[in-house]
Amino acid sequence: MRRSTIEHLRVTGVAALAAALGAALSVGCSSSGQASSCTTPAPTTCSPLYDPTYEQVFARTLKPTCAAGGSSCHSAGKGGFLVDDIDATYTRISERITPSKPECSVVVDRLYSTETGYAMPPGAQLSEAERCSIVQWIAAGARR
Repeated sequence: MRRSTIEHLRVTGVAALAAALGAALSVGCSSSGQASSCTTPAPTTCSPLYDPTYEQVFARTLKPTCAAGGSSCHSAGKGGFLVDDIDATYTRISERITPSKPECSVVVDRLYSTETGYAMPPGAQLSEAERCSIVQWIAAGARR
């Protein structure tokens, strides 16, 4: 093949792939990158471990589980999503949830996932009652 033909195929192939990915993302995801199909199992008729308020979610799950001891995934010693103070964490977590729709929330998807490297927390899932508290808080509108 001539060089111009190869270059044309390379450019149009990349453009076609980008267009296909863009179409898939716009159909399957919302603008926040969350699945719009809303298929994550999120039972809201479960029995919560504690009162499903943000203050309780932060104090009883996020802070002790996600940022405990400085060695956890979301501590000051690690990058990305820090769980440091209650207000800053609320701002960050709000970008990863869909109020009143836990089944559409990335946080809930990760809490129920069994996929290594994606599931939260890594290693062992939270108890059903603890996940229930988070799900019910989101289902109630995820208010601060």
